[in-house]
Amino acid sequence: MNPFKQIVVATDFSETADRAVEMAAELAGRERPLTLVHAYVIPAPIYGYPMIALTPPAGEWPRDPAQAKLDAALVRIRGACPQATAVLRVGDARDVVLAVAEEQKADLIVVGSHGYGAFTRMMLGSVADAIARHAKVPVLVVRGPQIE
Repeated sequence: MNPFKQIVVATDFSETADRAVEMAAELAGRERPLTLVHAYVIPAPIYGYPMIALTPPAGEWPRDPAQAKLDAALVRIRGACPQATAVLRVGDARDVVLAVAEEQKADLIVVGSHGYGAFTRMMLGSVADAIARHAKVPVLVVRGPQIE
């Protein structure tokens, strides 16, 4: 018996994230809702060339490539998990995933880990690690290949 009623899975469209999405879809199955989440980051202004507006009007985010990838991920898992939906938001991945999990009243978050070594993780941080440390619900971390 699967105790999870609402699952949220983070994706950055990498191979490891695809494995996490597939595992989350398998856990959700045909009878449970699954929400795929992708956080879109808007590049910071380049020194000397400030952005005219830091926040474009609602509905005008440059999201077409990310939305297309998110839609493709939904199509791939729709057979195994017909109740899957997707959320695309602008912001830091850690904050977005945790916020969506709370909004959806998720009882499991699934994330992929790229398998960075300790030094790289220390320098770059780890989205999976931050989500696992700050989530109010269990987090399933799907490992990718080890990278040093």
